[in-house]
Amino acid sequence: MDPDRFQRICEEYREFGPEEPSGIGTLSEKSLHAVLKRYYQPAEAYREIRVGRYVADVVTQDGCILEIQTRSLSAIKKKLSVFLEQYEVILVHPVPHLRWMRTVEGKNGLTGPRRRCGREGCVWDAFRELSFLHEYLSCPNLHIVLPLVDLEEFRLKGTRRNARVDRIPMKLFDEIRLFTREDYWALLPEGLPENFSSRDMSHLLGISPDAARLALYVMFHAGALLRIGKEGNRILYHKNQEL
Repeated sequence: MDPDRFQRICEEYREFGPEEPSGIGTLSEKSLHAVLKRYYQPAEAYREIRVGRYVADVVTQDGCILEIQTRSLSAIKKKLSVFLEQYEVILVHPVPHLRWMRTVEGKNGLTGPRRRCGREGCVWDAFRELSFLHEYLSCPNLHIVLPLVDLEEFRLKGTRRNARVDRIPMKLFDEIRLFTREDYWALLPEGLPENFSSRDMSHLLGISPDAARLALYVMFHAGALLRIGKEGNRILYHKNQEL
């Protein structure tokens, strides 16, 4: 993680724009995707490489594929299933940390004042999306990176619910890497009993019961936890320490 380099890339992107001509609103999420791609692979020669019938965001010198997915992870399942058969894949899925919003005035492109939008995001926000990939989470070729990013959102005034047209990153707040089961364990709160449920997670982390349930569901499918029974209607989990 290199927050200073990330911020320099953000500033350069704002000053010089994308490498290909475009503008706010031409492609949803384009700015966020472009900045993350430059951050994780500075060398343009290794970006946008055709692999079979798909194009990978990045192919590293050692043959690893890096895919950046800023939208729902359900949209990448077919591509991921093909890549994982032959390649090691690092899946980067950004999580909004702090968000500011500006409205864009239709054709003239004028923007309104910036204001804070929504609550502060956290790593647990990503687990709903990760649950869409449950059948791939235990694959040894799949590694997940969750950058927590401060964003400026642009929304088109006058459209239904002020439709979002672009998100421009401003700062890298944190980066969570989920490569091993120990990485998942590191997210578990202190004070968990040996056998625990989503209620224990929810209480100790201060997150919603639904978020805690999804987190444990993902960790189970990633092979980090075992299901060992039930406590009432709640599933009991235990750290998977099997070799």
